[in-house]
Amino acid sequence: MQRYLMIPIVYGLLLAGLLSGCGGGGGGATATAVPTGEVLLQIALPAPDALPVTRSIGEIAAFRVTVSGAGAPQVMTIPWTPPTPVSQRMTVRAGDNVILAVAALDDAAVIHYHGQTTVDIAAGAVTPVTVTLSPTLADVALDTTLHTGEPGLTIDEVPPVGTGGSARGTVTGRLDPETLAVAVYIKVGGGWWSKPYFDAPLTFPRAEDGHWQCDIITGGSDAAATHVAAFLVYRTAAVPLAGGGALPDIAHALASVQVARPSPGE
Repeated sequence: MQRYLMIPIVYGLLLAGLLSGCGGGGGGATATAVPTGEVLLQIALPAPDALPVTRSIGEIAAFRVTVSGAGAPQVMTIPWTPPTPVSQRMTVRAGDNVILAVAALDDAAVIHYHGQTTVDIAAGAVTPVTVTLSPTLADVALDTTLHTGEPGLTIDEVPPVGTGGSARGTVTGRLDPETLAVAVYIKVGGGWWSKPYFDAPLTFPRAEDGHWQCDIITGGSDAAATHVAAFLVYRTAAVPLAGGGALPDIAHALASVQVARPSPGE
C-alpha cells in the first residue's frame, strides 16, 4: 500500500491595501482593502520507499504554490530540504472556488510532482487544505527562459535626467520570473520615492525572458530624478514605501542594483 509523507506548509502574505501616492508628488488610485482568509495547507508526498529512483524526494528543492480564482494569482516558492517540515502561515484572498496548485521542483526547476485542489476560502476564517501530489508523466521543465546561478537583477536602460520614460532591466538566475517582482525607487533631490505608485510599488518581470519595465516619471518632480534603484523580491513580498526619505533597506531582497541617470545628450 502506498504511504504518504505529510508536510504542513503555512505561508504569510501581506495583502493589505496601501494608500495611493507617487514619488516626487504624483498620485495613484486609492487601494481598496481585500478580504482575506487563512489557509492551513498540507502537502502529501509519497513516502521515500514508495518512489522509483527517478522520482526521489531527495531531489526536491522547493515547492511552488499558486493560488488563483479570487483576484490576481498569488505565487510563492518555498525552499525545502527533505525531510524537514516547512511551517509557515498562508494568508490568501477570500472567495469561492479558489484553486491551490502545488508543484515540487528540483534544483533545475523541473517539476517532479504536482497536484491541486479547489476550496472556498471564508474571510477571517482558517481553512485546512490538503493537496496530494502525484508524479508527473515525464520530467517537465518550466516553460520559461531561465538563466543559471544565483538570482540577479540588472538595470539596462534609464532615460536621461529631465526626460520622461521608463527604467528597463532583466531578472536573472534560476528562479522562475513568475514568482519574482522588482521594487523600484528614484532619487529626487535628497529623497527617494517608490515607483511607479505607492499603491503599485512592485513591477513584475515577463515570464518568458525575465525582462521588466517600470515607468519612473509619473508626476511631480520625477523628471529631475538623478538615480534609480531596484530590488529583486518574491512577488508575495511586502516592500517598504519611500516618500522622500532615505532609500529603504530591504533585508529580504534577493538582489539589488542602483544606477545614475545620464545627463541629456550622453
